[in-house]
Amino acid sequence: MLLTSCSNSSKIIHYQYKGVVITRVNGYPKDYFYYGKFDNTKNLPKDYILSKFSGFDGLMSAFLVFKKDKTVEIIPVADDFTKIGDNASLKLNSEIENIDFIHWRDSTSNNLDSIVEVSDDLKLEIARNKDGRSKVKATYDRSL
Repeated sequence: MLLTSCSNSSKIIHYQYKGVVITRVNGYPKDYFYYGKFDNTKNLPKDYILSKFSGFDGLMSAFLVFKKDKTVEIIPVADDFTKIGDNASLKLNSEIENIDFIHWRDSTSNNLDSIVEVSDDLKLEIARNKDGRSKVKATYDRSL
Protein backbone atom coordinates (compact mmCIF):
# COMPACT_ATOMS: atom_id res chain seq x y z
CA MET A 1 0.00 0.00 0.00
CA LEU A 2 1.35 3.42 -0.98
CA LEU A 3 0.74 6.38 1.29
CA THR A 4 0.25 9.91 0.00
CA SER A 5 -1.16 13.12 1.33
CA CYS A 6 -3.30 15.84 -0.13
CA SER A 7 -3.30 19.50 0.75
CA ASN A 8 -7.06 20.12 0.96
CA SER A 9 -9.53 19.18 3.69
CA SER A 10 -11.03 16.34 1.68
CA LYS A 11 -9.09 13.10 1.55
CA ILE A 12 -8.32 11.77 -1.91
CA ILE A 13 -8.10 8.01 -2.22
CA HIS A 14 -7.10 6.17 -5.39
CA TYR A 15 -8.13 2.60 -6.17
CA GLN A 16 -6.17 1.04 -9.03
CA TYR A 17 -6.45 -2.32 -10.76
CA LYS A 18 -4.80 -3.27 -14.06
CA GLY A 19 -4.43 0.33 -15.22
CA VAL A 20 -7.92 1.49 -14.25
CA VAL A 21 -8.18 4.09 -11.47
CA ILE A 22 -11.13 5.26 -9.42
CA THR A 23 -10.60 8.48 -7.47
CA ARG A 24 -12.59 8.88 -4.28
CA VAL A 25 -12.94 12.30 -2.74
CA ASN A 26 -13.79 11.60 0.88
CA GLY A 27 -15.55 14.68 2.22
CA TYR A 28 -17.34 13.16 5.21
CA PRO A 29 -20.33 12.59 5.18
CA LYS A 30 -20.24 12.66 1.37
CA ASP A 31 -18.00 10.66 -0.92
CA TYR A 32 -17.53 11.25 -4.64
CA PHE A 33 -16.29 8.46 -6.91
CA TYR A 34 -14.71 9.45 -10.27
CA TYR A 35 -13.46 7.28 -13.11
CA GLY A 36 -9.81 8.19 -13.68
CA LYS A 37 -6.97 9.52 -11.56
CA PHE A 38 -7.31 13.01 -10.10
CA ASP A 39 -4.83 14.37 -7.56
CA ASN A 40 -6.83 17.35 -6.32
CA THR A 41 -10.39 18.60 -6.21
CA LYS A 42 -9.96 21.18 -8.97
CA ASN A 43 -11.44 20.49 -12.41
CA LEU A 44 -13.09 17.20 -11.51
CA PRO A 45 -15.38 15.65 -14.14
CA LYS A 46 -19.12 16.26 -14.05
CA ASP A 47 -19.75 12.50 -14.14
CA TYR A 48 -19.43 10.71 -10.79
CA ILE A 49 -21.20 8.60 -8.21
CA LEU A 50 -22.20 10.39 -5.02
CA SER A 51 -22.54 8.67 -1.67
CA LYS A 52 -24.29 10.48 1.19
CA PHE A 53 -24.95 9.32 4.74
CA SER A 54 -26.08 10.94 7.95
CA GLY A 55 -22.69 10.58 9.60
CA PHE A 56 -23.76 10.36 13.24
CA ASP A 57 -25.78 7.13 13.15
CA GLY A 58 -25.26 6.07 9.54
CA LEU A 59 -22.52 4.39 7.61
CA MET A 60 -21.24 3.99 4.09
CA SER A 61 -20.32 0.62 2.65
CA ALA A 62 -19.98 -0.58 -0.93
CA PHE A 63 -17.90 -2.71 -3.27
CA LEU A 64 -15.95 -1.45 -6.27
CA VAL A 65 -15.80 -4.20 -8.88
CA PHE A 66 -13.15 -3.73 -11.58
CA LYS A 67 -14.36 -5.53 -14.72
CA LYS A 68 -12.30 -7.04 -17.56
CA ASP A 69 -13.78 -4.50 -20.02
CA LYS A 70 -12.17 -1.67 -17.95
CA THR A 71 -15.49 -0.55 -16.45
CA VAL A 72 -16.01 -0.26 -12.71
CA GLU A 73 -19.26 -1.17 -10.98
CA ILE A 74 -20.21 0.13 -7.55
CA ILE A 75 -22.45 -2.18 -5.53
CA PRO A 76 -23.86 -0.27 -2.53
CA VAL A 77 -24.35 -2.09 0.77
CA ALA A 78 -25.32 0.81 3.03
CA ASP A 79 -25.88 4.47 2.23
CA ASP A 80 -27.60 6.58 -0.40
CA PHE A 81 -25.74 6.30 -3.74
CA THR A 82 -26.64 8.37 -6.80
CA LYS A 83 -25.12 8.35 -10.28
CA ILE A 84 -24.54 11.84 -11.67
CA GLY A 85 -23.84 12.10 -15.41
CA ASP A 86 -23.55 9.36 -17.97
CA ASN A 87 -19.99 8.01 -17.91
CA ALA A 88 -20.49 4.46 -19.18
CA SER A 89 -17.22 3.32 -17.57
CA LEU A 90 -18.53 3.97 -14.04
CA LYS A 91 -21.66 1.99 -13.21
CA LEU A 92 -23.95 1.95 -10.19
CA ASN A 93 -25.64 -1.38 -9.47
CA SER A 94 -28.28 -0.48 -6.91
CA GLU A 95 -30.80 -2.94 -8.35
CA ILE A 96 -29.20 -6.17 -7.11
CA GLU A 97 -31.66 -8.22 -5.08
CA ASN A 98 -30.68 -9.03 -1.49
CA ILE A 99 -30.49 -12.80 -2.05
CA ASP A 100 -28.42 -12.30 -5.22
CA PHE A 101 -26.08 -9.98 -3.32
CA ILE A 102 -25.65 -12.56 -0.54
CA HIS A 103 -24.74 -15.26 -3.09
CA TRP A 104 -22.38 -12.89 -4.89
CA ARG A 105 -20.70 -11.82 -1.63
CA ASP A 106 -20.33 -15.42 -0.47
CA SER A 107 -18.69 -16.31 -3.81
CA THR A 108 -16.09 -13.56 -3.31
CA SER A 109 -15.39 -14.20 0.37
CA ASN A 110 -11.64 -14.08 1.10
CA ASN A 111 -10.85 -13.75 -2.60
CA LEU A 112 -11.61 -10.17 -3.54
CA ASP A 113 -8.98 -10.09 -6.34
CA SER A 114 -10.45 -7.34 -8.60
CA ILE A 115 -12.85 -6.11 -5.90
CA VAL A 116 -12.28 -3.61 -3.13
CA GLU A 117 -14.63 -2.95 -0.23
CA VAL A 118 -15.06 0.74 0.60
CA SER A 119 -16.28 2.14 3.90
CA ASP A 120 -16.69 5.42 5.77
CA ASP A 121 -14.36 3.87 8.36
CA LEU A 122 -11.10 3.90 6.41
CA LYS A 123 -9.14 1.84 8.95
CA LEU A 124 -11.82 -0.86 8.76
CA GLU A 125 -11.71 -0.66 4.96
CA ILE A 126 -7.95 -1.24 4.95
CA ALA A 127 -8.23 -4.22 7.32
CA ARG A 128 -11.09 -5.89 5.41
CA ASN A 129 -9.34 -5.60 2.07
CA LYS A 130 -6.14 -7.00 3.53
CA ASP A 131 -8.07 -9.93 5.02
CA GLY A 132 -9.94 -10.48 1.74
CA ARG A 133 -6.69 -10.39 -0.23
CA SER A 134 -7.86 -7.67 -2.60
CA LYS A 135 -5.44 -7.08 -5.46
CA VAL A 136 -6.80 -3.57 -5.98
CA LYS A 137 -4.08 -1.11 -4.97
CA ALA A 138 -5.47 1.58 -2.68
CA THR A 139 -3.54 4.78 -1.99
CA TYR A 140 -4.60 6.54 1.21
CA ASP A 141 -3.79 9.78 3.00
CA ARG A 142 -0.73 9.58 5.28
CA SER A 143 -2.80 10.18 8.41
CA LEU A 144 -4.14 6.64 8.25
